[in-house]
Amino acid sequence: MSDTVVERPQRIVKQGDVVAQSKELLDVIESGGVAILPLDVAYAIVGNSEDSIRRIFTSKNRSYEKPSGMFSNFDLLEEIQIMEDWKKDIVRAVIFDNDLPMSTVAPFRAEHPMYKNVAPFVLQNSTKRAPSTCC
Repeated sequence: MSDTVVERPQRIVKQGDVVAQSKELLDVIESGGVAILPLDVAYAIVGNSEDSIRRIFTSKNRSYEKPSGMFSNFDLLEEIQIMEDWKKDIVRAVIFDNDLPMSTVAPFRAEHPMYKNVAPFVLQNSTKRAPSTCC
């Protein structure tokens, strides 16, 4: 697969109905597209296919040596990420007690069902150290 950026139709979702915006974002991602969404202090460029991940890396001139991340929530953090309880307590306090956003980086359980349908290329380029069964 080439790292050439191919012109694709663009859809811009205007502010308003958050449920509609979320559905639109998921539709774009599920169809292999790339979505850009604003966050509290920055933005995220997201995709869920090999083609979309390649397009993201190409458009950002990002090295494959610097993987992207994966979005999650606290419930998945507890199921997937391998971290000591005191570290989870810190994350819990930041998110729930202080109502702040937070990202975490930690080893993960690659056998979790969430990863069942994730393409090996996507997993390899969305984690710091891909599992040995990847790619």
